[in-house]
Amino acid sequence: MSSQGSRDESRGGVLTSETAEKLQTLHSRVMQYIHQGRHEVATALCKQLNREVQSDTGSEHQDLAIVLSIQAVVYKDQGKYGDAIQCLKEALAVREKTDPDNKQALAAILNNLAVVHAKTSNFKDAEMYCKRALEIRQKILGMNHPDVAKQLNNLAALCMNLGKYDEVEWHYQRALEIYQTELGPDNTNVSRTKNLLANCYLKQGKYKAAEHLFKEILDKANTLELREAETPTNPQSMGDSQNMWMFDGSGSPGQERRNQPANGIKEAGTYSEQGEWHRSDRVLKPTVTDTLKNLSDVLKRQGKNDAATVLAQFATTSRKGLDAKQKEEVDKVLLDQAGKKGREFVDGDDEDDRNSVSSQPPRSPSPKTSGRPSPALVCTVFNLFYFICILFLCLL
Repeated sequence: MSSQGSRDESRGGVLTSETAEKLQTLHSRVMQYIHQGRHEVATALCKQLNREVQSDTGSEHQDLAIVLSIQAVVYKDQGKYGDAIQCLKEALAVREKTDPDNKQALAAILNNLAVVHAKTSNFKDAEMYCKRALEIRQKILGMNHPDVAKQLNNLAALCMNLGKYDEVEWHYQRALEIYQTELGPDNTNVSRTKNLLANCYLKQGKYKAAEHLFKEILDKANTLELREAETPTNPQSMGDSQNMWMFDGSGSPGQERRNQPANGIKEAGTYSEQGEWHRSDRVLKPTVTDTLKNLSDVLKRQGKNDAATVLAQFATTSRKGLDAKQKEEVDKVLLDQAGKKGREFVDGDDEDDRNSVSSQPPRSPSPKTSGRPSPALVCTVFNLFYFICILFLCLL
């Protein structure tokens, strides 16, 4: 984008740098007010600019879609999901009519619609919007782009709520493959996605598979935390900012914004892709403490209570990773319990999809008998009754 403005390809006109700066200022101020809890001020500011944009460009211009997208995050942060959905639907309609070639912006709005519908537990509509967003991203970015992996993680979270566990596993495994190939095995997204996949296994009672992933996460998290304790890191590395809305507990850290103009002015179109942009939605990588709690929970569910207790104790003392002695003790505990037979999955076991899954105690195994008579007993009683009836009729 030049200092004079950027090309508005939808109408062959020019979007002035003044308009772009106004939208950037709106975004910055709205986020500031949200952080301060001043949602009424943020809403009023959005409505004011909405009126100005419609007055200057009419009701069918991409600038209006940008303002509506910013306004949606204010409503979402307040829990006004109906208003947020309305804003996003209007933004989508404007985009589809005025700027249909901007597929990135369309995918972003579709993704955000999926997220807000999920907030209202309307998972079927959320899945539909999410699949549309995924299809667009795969088409314009390629099948192996990190943003495609993020969308797969969102779709997996929706499928989890719909009980489609086979699809959940496939989406997480595919996202994991993309992250490992494109970003490397040490990228935060890899550990995050492994954590989510492990929780999926846990929900299904696939304890061995969950345990295996949690062990991998623990090794990686411990190495990183020890390294960070020795060498202070940029706070940004603790939780990457995102440019895509993600589901609570299931999102992946976003990538740094790409293709920023050299003069520092962002194109207005960027603001239609606003993601979970405020601090409460920042996604952190799994920690040693949380992973030890997760491993403890998995072992408890298998009836390996002694080993689970030891890991839980380590979880309370590990603040900056496990030192060599502690790590050796943890590895020994995990190795010793590996050969022991654990309890099988119990129907009804479930767990919230969170970074730490150990806050709920493991449920006791359901008894094999439910108190109802067995089919064989019912059949015997029925035959006896039938015989008595026949005998009675013969006597008559």
